Amino acid sequence: MQVSPSVADVNADEFMFCPPSGTVWPLDARIVEVTLCPGRCRSIDTVLEVVMCGDGNTMVIGATGVVQRPQVCLLKSSVHTDAYLNGTTSFDAVLFNQTALSATFKWGKPICMQSEDIEINVDPKSGVIEGREKLTVSVNITPHRLGTGISLIVPCRIDGMEETINLSVVADIRNLGVCLVMHVKNFDFQKVS
Repeated sequence: MQVSPSVADVNADEFMFCPPSGTVWPLDARIVEVTLCPGRCRSIDTVLEVVMCGDGNTMVIGATGVVQRPQVCLLKSSVHTDAYLNGTTSFDAVLFNQTALSATFKWGKPICMQSEDIEINVDPKSGVIEGREKLTVSVNITPHRLGTGISLIVPCRIDGMEETINLSVVADIRNLGVCLVMHVKNFDFQKVS
């Protein structure tokens, strides 16, 4: 079994046949596994040949496919939030797998000028997102200094994607204040004689 030599735009080295040859006895069947190891993303439309050595005839089989690589995005790539000094603020981010392929993800260390002043935890930090799946991750930030418009980037590496996807977070960090509210009941003070 082989890729038809008449097809010019397909690299025959990308195809593997197991077994590549053999014998099929009368009224027998044989399964041949065809594996494609593509070098790039593209559509494939080719012809495979089965050469019948007994009578010299050739049987052709059409083969089509689409070669993809994982493609994951964030449904919302930037978040603006209020946070409180030394308190934890949580929000969700949603990863969306745009292909039918499963993909492995891993969140990296935040990129920020004041990264030592803000703790960030993402849960889950790594894992697999199945094809066409949406996966919600929880992001927790704990700031240790006051400020407005503090921005940071949390990168996420997807195996098979060249570029990381980035979650941009802008936080206004405020002091957590406590106020005392007193309720005073109305009393009737009568003059006692």
